[in-house]
Amino acid sequence: MGFVFVEICATYHTRVWSFDCKGFKVLADKESALEKPVSAAPGPGNIPAALHAREEERLKELYRLEILDTPPEPRFDRITALVADVFDVPISLISFIDRDRQWFKSACGFGGTGTPREEAFCAHAILEPELLVIPDAGQDPRFQHNPQVQGIPHIRFYAGAVLKAENGLPLGTLCLIDTSPRTFDHRQRQQLLQFARIVEAEIKQDISDAQSRVRYQISAHLDPLTGFFNYAEFGNRFQAMRAAEQQPAADHPHWCLAVMVKLPQLEFIRRHYGLDTFQGVLGPVSQILARTLREYGAIFGRHERGSLIAVMPARQLDPEDIARQIQTNLEKDTRIPPVIPTLNIQIGISPDAGNLEETLYQCQVAIEDIADDTGVNVSCFSDQDRIKLKRASQISLSLIDAIKRDELLLNYQPKVEVATGMLVGMEALLRWNHPVMGTVSPLEIVQAARSSDLVVWLDNWVMEAAIWQLSEWSQTGCALRPLSVNLSGDSLQDVNLLSRVRQWLKDYQVDASLLQFEVLESALLTDMEDVIQLLEELVGMGITIALDDFGTEYSSLRYLQRLPIDTLKIDRSFVREIVENQEDAMLAFGIISIAHDLGVKVVAEGVETREQFVILRSFKCDSIQGHVFSRTLTADQMLDLMRQGYRFPDPIRG
Repeated sequence: MGFVFVEICATYHTRVWSFDCKGFKVLADKESALEKPVSAAPGPGNIPAALHAREEERLKELYRLEILDTPPEPRFDRITALVADVFDVPISLISFIDRDRQWFKSACGFGGTGTPREEAFCAHAILEPELLVIPDAGQDPRFQHNPQVQGIPHIRFYAGAVLKAENGLPLGTLCLIDTSPRTFDHRQRQQLLQFARIVEAEIKQDISDAQSRVRYQISAHLDPLTGFFNYAEFGNRFQAMRAAEQQPAADHPHWCLAVMVKLPQLEFIRRHYGLDTFQGVLGPVSQILARTLREYGAIFGRHERGSLIAVMPARQLDPEDIARQIQTNLEKDTRIPPVIPTLNIQIGISPDAGNLEETLYQCQVAIEDIADDTGVNVSCFSDQDRIKLKRASQISLSLIDAIKRDELLLNYQPKVEVATGMLVGMEALLRWNHPVMGTVSPLEIVQAARSSDLVVWLDNWVMEAAIWQLSEWSQTGCALRPLSVNLSGDSLQDVNLLSRVRQWLKDYQVDASLLQFEVLESALLTDMEDVIQLLEELVGMGITIALDDFGTEYSSLRYLQRLPIDTLKIDRSFVREIVENQEDAMLAFGIISIAHDLGVKVVAEGVETREQFVILRSFKCDSIQGHVFSRTLTADQMLDLMRQGYRFPDPIRG
């Protein structure tokens, strides 16, 4: 049974809410005819929280963040939605305690942007060292007469984990609210504290970004950190520049010259040294670039987090001369923060290729030619680079024939159980040895398939080849392990997928339980209901499903209860820095813990070092894929391991 209530906001806005076992949702939302706002009168006997012992310092720290009254942000909304889902509560809030109010940065299942401080449970929570849990507010003398207990939203259970500033002072809470009393065990408390640390990491990451939000509102077309055009506006200016230029001369056949300045260390600097140091690197480099090229009529833009771009009319400009000027000025004038021992800067220069995307791609191709990754290095798009692009085109044109002629082959990477070192599965990985072009990398194959609209064709070849290989292995009589195959989003939209897979399993007489499909999280976001139905039908056939590259969006935990998955794979981007980066380690731990609570196994991919292995083992990760155990193997090598019932040596003990 549910109930309905009407919320009358201070902006003369009426919102009709309903509450049921799934939480609060809006039934109607319309302008009210009221003349003035209505506010709840304080209930009899309500006991406000005492002020914090260092209240003025606490408020000063809160105001320094400049987070109060900022617009909603998806990164915080994803966390509250996730927390509400994980703990099965109707309301989850990220709350900050101001001088006279409680303000919500994110509110899942609750209308409005805040409450008076004297009614706020979170005002009591910030007086605690870490956590405040109220199993039954109706029986707690501090809260039983609170207006939010006596009236909407009828709070009975509350758990709030304190959000702290870097100096340890409390700012607010990440809290859970339910309309029924409930218990909260030690494990749940620890999980809530882990989520609070994630919120703190988000806040810490963007202190200077919070300050830049105001600047961005003033100038919507400018990047707030550099003053350069954002990418959308840069594209507009690029088109305008090309339209304004006269027909180029025969000896200068290009309209414009493009420059890309890439700072490959920038993301690492942001993570490990903070945003002030990040800006201390990005700012000087962007200023020197502007000083060097402004006289040539250049426009400047921000391409990605670690890339700056500029375009100028080509006229009589010599790319090599421009390259030398930029390199000299960056080497001579760049002042970097003392904590950064050396700064690597990569510069790619290219004539325009007719459109912005292709022009910048040519700059990127030029950068890939830079062999030295130290200091300031420049490369101009060359005839050799043009050959590389031609190769990519040839690969795309040859791919369909390669599929038809069976030039492709599969190799296999073992999946190893962490607790025992036993081989528990393997993943099929695509390889291609072209008769003329030689070895074609998996990345080149995938890029070619996308550019040629052959993704489904390629997936079909891989699936059938994997099922055939299982059939061949089964002839030997050895105990087979499940084989994983990557399945693209395009194939998930293929109406013939089920019938094809069913026919292949029948033709090759392979048990469906030996096959696992790995799907990317991004492939689920389009037509999700149809995709879930398809996955359920595959599971009904006996095939298991793994969610691949998991962790790039930890909000995707919300989907786990709906998806018929057996396994999730932690993305290698988390594993790569799990030793050095506490945030990545914390997220990996949270993912593993919650996945296990939901009965889902976890595989970590890209595990290369013993240190990464030790951490993942301590987090109770089920299986590992990576060079710490084995590189990719041929079909015969994989068969030998299965025949032996192979146990891999412990990476620590050897």
